[in-house]
Amino acid sequence: MMNALSIISADAVIPSRDTAWQSEVPAHLKRRDPRIWHMAYVAVARLLKSAAMRPKSVMVGTALGALDETTNFLDGVFKDGLGSPRFFIASVHNSMAGKLALEFSIGGPNLTFCDGQNSLASAIGACAILRDDQFPALVVAVDEAIPLLDEIVPRLSPACREFLADHHEEGAIALLLGSNVENGSPRIRASGPVFIGDKELAAMTAALFETAGTNATVAVPAENRSFIAPALRVYGCIRTAAEGKTIIGSFSPSSHACAAIEVVI
Repeated sequence: MMNALSIISADAVIPSRDTAWQSEVPAHLKRRDPRIWHMAYVAVARLLKSAAMRPKSVMVGTALGALDETTNFLDGVFKDGLGSPRFFIASVHNSMAGKLALEFSIGGPNLTFCDGQNSLASAIGACAILRDDQFPALVVAVDEAIPLLDEIVPRLSPACREFLADHHEEGAIALLLGSNVENGSPRIRASGPVFIGDKELAAMTAALFETAGTNATVAVPAENRSFIAPALRVYGCIRTAAEGKTIIGSFSPSSHACAAIEVVI
């Protein structure tokens, strides 16, 4: 299991709660870049305004990436046999991490992780491969809601359809994480994903951090099954700064695996 990382700073763009966020998108990004990149950019820009340290690496977790751009590219292929290079570039999931690295002059590793709700846990967990000189690490969780999802979800497997039918929340959550944890400072770590088998999700989530006998609060995304739900829970824990330990579970019905993120304030 990975060591805990310090939480240096956190910020977010949650469109349902912040209708004016697009006014913070620079003009050069508005002209060509997809909306999901805009969300990620503004979340990171907000984060860095209040952070005394600059990130040296980028880890992005996204279930679907720039789905709207993928749709536009494939529409072009089916229409005339030629997809737009611009739409193709944006549709490549790791292009978002690369874009953030370019825009914010981050010279270290940039990686993207995609496993439904488990994507953020994977991105945090991957920080374990970074050297000390590649911290602070910028970790971004981002997914968007577009009308196409209403058409796609009914055509998924029964397990995926049932899990994702409820809600399509969207947003971008940015975390700046450090390798050194001081006593009493907020910290975060991740475990999984692991195959869940016939185990109940809440019990499996708790087991990932051996929480039996502790005062940890275990939260699973029962009422909000969007891809971004675990990231919203993590951000909520950090912003409210309520002391204690919260373990946030996530689940991917396509891989039938779960992961967990532990936040200690």
